[in-house]
Amino acid sequence: FGNYNKKEIDFLIRNMKTDSTFVDIGSNIGFYSMNIANIFPEINFLQIISIEPNPLMITRQRENIELLDKIKNGIKEKMILENYAVSDDTGNFQLDLAKGYGSAFLTEKASKNSIAIKTTSLNAILSRLQVKSISCLKIDIEGHEDRALIPFFESAPRSLYPLNMVIEFTSMSEWKNSNLLDFLKEVGYELQFKTRSNICLSLK
Repeated sequence: FGNYNKKEIDFLIRNMKTDSTFVDIGSNIGFYSMNIANIFPEINFLQIISIEPNPLMITRQRENIELLDKIKNGIKEKMILENYAVSDDTGNFQLDLAKGYGSAFLTEKASKNSIAIKTTSLNAILSRLQVKSISCLKIDIEGHEDRALIPFFESAPRSLYPLNMVIEFTSMSEWKNSNLLDFLKEVGYELQFKTRSNICLSLK
C-alpha cells in the first residue's frame, strides 16, 4: 500500500483492540478496511463495518475479502458490507461519478454520469447491526461529512460515540454546517493531529 495515509491508518490500528469495532464510511475499494483487517488475528477485533454506496465498489471489496480470507482465515466473518450512502435523510439519490470513483458525490439530479443509490443514517445502520460501541471511525464522503455525523451525535448515546475518528476535510467547502469541527470539540473530541487531507480526533 505504500505510504498513502499511513499516519492515519497507524493511528487507527493503534486504537483497535480485542472486541473493538471499526466503521468505515465511504469505504470505496476498502483501502482503510483492508488495512485494518490485516491486523487479524494478532488483534482479534470484533468487526469492521464498511459502508459504501457504489455497488461496483462493494463487489470489489467482496472479492478482496475472499482473497484476504485465504491468508487471514476467519476474517470474512469479521467484515460487514453495507451498500448505502450515509446522510441525514433516507431515500433514493444519485451518486455522480463524473470525477471518478474516488471523488463520487451525492446529488439529487440524475445524469449520464450518475447511478441510483440509497441513503440512510448512521444511526439506522448501527441500530440494525446492534452495535454497542465503536473504537474507531473513518469518514470520507466528499463534502457530506457534516450531514452524516451531526445527526448521529445529536441523537446517539455517548456510549456509542467513536473513541477515535479520521475525518477527510478536503471537501469541507461543501459542508452545509461549516462549524462541524467546532461541534465535534463541543461534544468532547480533541484534535490529535492533522495531515494533508484528514483530521484525527479522540474522545476525551
